[in-house]
Amino acid sequence: VEQVIEDLETVGLKNDRVVLKSDQEPAIVDLMREVQKRRESEYGTAMDNSRVGDSNSNGTIESTIKSVEGMIRTLRFALEARIEGKVRLDHPIVPWLVRHAAAIITRCWIRPNGRTAYQLIKGRRSNVPMAEFGESVLWLPETWESGRMEKLEPKFEHGVWLGVCPRTDEAIIGTAGGIVRAGTVKRQAIEEAWNAKTLLSVRDGPWNLGLQSKRHELTVENDK
Repeated sequence: VEQVIEDLETVGLKNDRVVLKSDQEPAIVDLMREVQKRRESEYGTAMDNSRVGDSNSNGTIESTIKSVEGMIRTLRFALEARIEGKVRLDHPIVPWLVRHAAAIITRCWIRPNGRTAYQLIKGRRSNVPMAEFGESVLWLPETWESGRMEKLEPKFEHGVWLGVCPRTDEAIIGTAGGIVRAGTVKRQAIEEAWNAKTLLSVRDGPWNLGLQSKRHELTVENDK
């Protein structure tokens, strides 16, 4: 529910009346009702459900679902090839993969009108640099617990690249201590970029996002 509310705000529909449409599967209907309840006091949310067994009436929605499913499968197969191992569907890394699949479609998929969905939302192209999903990277913390970066301490820490924050363009990094946002990320040489043990050590999903870095523009440095 919180994610749907946030997405409506992100695309500029926070104060608009919207129509939520889905099939009649109980879980998704419950989700729609909770979103409607959250928004009914100020804005208003209409609900629309397709007939039972008639997925064709959802048209564009069904087409988009197939596109997202295809992107998820591609990313999963590519990741498994990189780490030379399997990724269980119940692993916390999978929800991040699903989010990243949607982000790629939003930011990079050129629509028939010649623009991406991101351009329609933001009015500009997405030019944020991205690493490959699941890649082992080095990320720069803003400060240490003392409140400042110690000059003689290592500046970069190891983590797993999980995507980009839709509002701030910061990198989302998985670490042994949790999920963080990082403004500066450094990619490693290819022989160090993929580590199955590091990847599968990520234990937090999107619902445990820890905002441990300040908001600023993302820069990615490629290690030559």
